[in-house]
Amino acid sequence: MLSSTFSAPSSLVRLLSDTVSVPVDVSRQDFAEQLSQWLGALDAVTLHGTHQSLKSVVGSSPLGASPHSPAALEAHFQRVRSALVSRVSEPVRLPDGAHEGGQSASRLLRAAAEAPLAAGEASFAPYRQHCHALQRHMGLKIATLRAQVRQVLSHGAAPLRQLAELDAVWEQMLTARETKLLGTVPAVLEQRFEHLRCTGAPEPLARYAYEQQAVLLAELNVRLLPVAGLVEAFAQHHHRPESLS
Repeated sequence: MLSSTFSAPSSLVRLLSDTVSVPVDVSRQDFAEQLSQWLGALDAVTLHGTHQSLKSVVGSSPLGASPHSPAALEAHFQRVRSALVSRVSEPVRLPDGAHEGGQSASRLLRAAAEAPLAAGEASFAPYRQHCHALQRHMGLKIATLRAQVRQVLSHGAAPLRQLAELDAVWEQMLTARETKLLGTVPAVLEQRFEHLRCTGAPEPLARYAYEQQAVLLAELNVRLLPVAGLVEAFAQHHHRPESLS
């Protein structure tokens, strides 16, 4: 299945935990209990209203069968994902001609170690800017992709149209919380950067760059999970025996 190719959200949590060397607190709450902590009273009212409106989405699509095939939709999804992976994999542009893993980068890091406070802040600045820029880029691209996939589902059978409508509501309610949580990633990465900078280990900047890339790729997979679920639902519906009659 498409969604099984992505790391679970716990993979991102574990990567961040390893980065700052703290134990992972695996919640024993079930999904409903955890989700209730994200939603307020107004969200509950919105969900109830959406649930009621979904009952009116019945019958076949007014446009007939969707003009999109599961293969075409997944191919579009993979194209967007590949472009985002390539963007995340780009090296960070460092000041003064420095490059990740090169001697100039090591000299920059050693110079930062001689003045931990001021230089340390300056040395992490390009990485912080890189993280924030990537997060904004991922957010915009994935929001567009998610809307495009919902549009395809909205032209399909009733269950797919209901799913598209429900997903739009979930996105509206949870995006702010997701953005807030993922916004803490650069701060955690900065802790790791400062730790490596102070250890004096060989080529610490190259090691940090690799770790940052792994964390951001895990974040990308987390962000893509809802869209992957929609694409998979579309494929499963079209592969059901009754959809072939």
